[in-house]
Amino acid sequence: MPTIAYATLIALAQTASPPAADVAAPATTTEPATPAEPPAAGVKASGPVMQDIIVVAPPRPTREDPLARTNVEIFKFTRAIDGAITEPASLAFKKAVPSPLRDGVRNVFNNLEEPMIAANFLLQLHPGKAVETLARMTINTAFGWAGLFDVAGRRYINLPRRSNGFADTLGYYGVKPGFYLFLPLIGPTNPRDLLGGAVDMASSPLPWIGAPFNKLYYQAPASIWTALDTRAEFQRHLEAFRDSNRGVYVSERDWYRRLREARIAAHKAGDHGPPVVDVPFVLPEPGEAK
Repeated sequence: MPTIAYATLIALAQTASPPAADVAAPATTTEPATPAEPPAAGVKASGPVMQDIIVVAPPRPTREDPLARTNVEIFKFTRAIDGAITEPASLAFKKAVPSPLRDGVRNVFNNLEEPMIAANFLLQLHPGKAVETLARMTINTAFGWAGLFDVAGRRYINLPRRSNGFADTLGYYGVKPGFYLFLPLIGPTNPRDLLGGAVDMASSPLPWIGAPFNKLYYQAPASIWTALDTRAEFQRHLEAFRDSNRGVYVSERDWYRRLREARIAAHKAGDHGPPVVDVPFVLPEPGEAK
């Protein structure tokens, strides 16, 4: 299951205008049909088999998604692995681990990312936000049990967590995202975001701090926990994509594009705001008001 990119997706905003869909308008037929196998991605049956069937054309290559056919095949493979392993494991994880504990561990991991976030605010010439980010880390480390509790984000302090990364910095200075990619284990991305993510990982101060952050006994459990937690949080978005007449691949692709554009636009406008973690975002169906 692609979990690396989804960890960044959950921290995006929802204010940009939706991009144009690159699928054909739904076509309807009244002929009864009995499919020999379950509908493939991008096909949705409405009501009983004997009733109308809504068929969404498979995505075709466009300027923004020239590798659409290859991306779709990787997407299908990844979704098959996800359905067999990652999805049931993440839902079992969510059921077994109490929400306060999941929130607390997530807060700790977020707290460790604050120096990288502050550095990118400096690169974007927002020193005030960089100082606020470091102040937030200091407060949560000192009074929130190493970040287990988000003390700084409470109303009487009002220092909410803000997401940032080198991909956002590149976008802030006008670097275009490039073509859309769907990669195994990474999920939806593009060349700019791949480069930005690699720089974020390489610039993390944690390995230089030493034990336990540079030890396998910390890195392996932390990675597994984060992957399961992130996948569990992404479940409702995926369910919304499955319900869309656009097809899961197109819905997820356009969702990713729109959220990345919105986050970079917010940085450029100086309206950084806290990340929208718990607000599901669903693109309108074809023909709906946008």
